[in-house]
Amino acid sequence: MILIGLGTNLGERENNLITAKKRLVERTASTIIRESTIEETRAIVPEMAPASWDTPFLNQIIAILCPAPPLVLLHHIKYIEQIMGRNSSEKWAPRIIDLDILWFHGVHYSHPELTIPHPEIKNRPFITDAIESVCPEILDKIYAHHL
Repeated sequence: MILIGLGTNLGERENNLITAKKRLVERTASTIIRESTIEETRAIVPEMAPASWDTPFLNQIIAILCPAPPLVLLHHIKYIEQIMGRNSSEKWAPRIIDLDILWFHGVHYSHPELTIPHPEIKNRPFITDAIESVCPEILDKIYAHHL
């Protein structure tokens, strides 16, 4: 099972989540097997960020089955973000869609482009809450890895 985090704080946010999931399934031959509820959270922004960056996010976690290896999946995800209009490379800037590989079949993966499990999981309660609602058995494994 692979866990993907989705977030959006620009445009028609609910539609952005729906579109991203549809494109992910089509582009990667994935199957969505579980979905968390959609939660609204405050944006995480650095101190000196423009006030316009402080726009609430809609966040969701999906569990998928996907035949692609981690880096191939990442490249598909980056392509989907690009075609949906994500054009800012600034880390904390608002975005139409943000897709993150959070968990990948229990594999610990370290590459300059990708770290799995995602290193920020433990710092984002909205992510851990969503994972617990979708597949609580994985949360203990993630915490064990991050200790």
